[in-house]
Amino acid sequence: MFSFNIDSTIVDASNMHEVRKMLLTNIKIVEKQLKEQNVLRNVTKAAILFNRNDLDNTCYMLAKTFEETLEKILSLRDELRVMHKHLDNISRLEINLHIVRVAEAVELGRIVGPESEFNKTFWGTF
Repeated sequence: MFSFNIDSTIVDASNMHEVRKMLLTNIKIVEKQLKEQNVLRNVTKAAILFNRNDLDNTCYMLAKTFEETLEKILSLRDELRVMHKHLDNISRLEINLHIVRVAEAVELGRIVGPESEFNKTFWGTF
């Protein structure tokens, strides 16, 4: 897995750091919105309980606001879940790319493999 899609964006080695930064920024924004919606939910719930004996439109409007707030909270949680999944995919991509780079370096002789004579001699002295 050396690339994957986020909507119409292809994430690969060339842009994974920018995409990660963008995702982290978006996660902070969504978490802030989620906190605000939770406060609104709690305030609306308290207002409903306070006005529960009223027979006017106030209770209906508060109930409608409460319902819309709950829907928004669920939507924001889903957004967060998806963004965290994308961050996990970026981490996997980084690991895979690192494995490939190490393997290429070993192949090119930049990194000495564990079975080399140097390693056998060096570690054999201890």
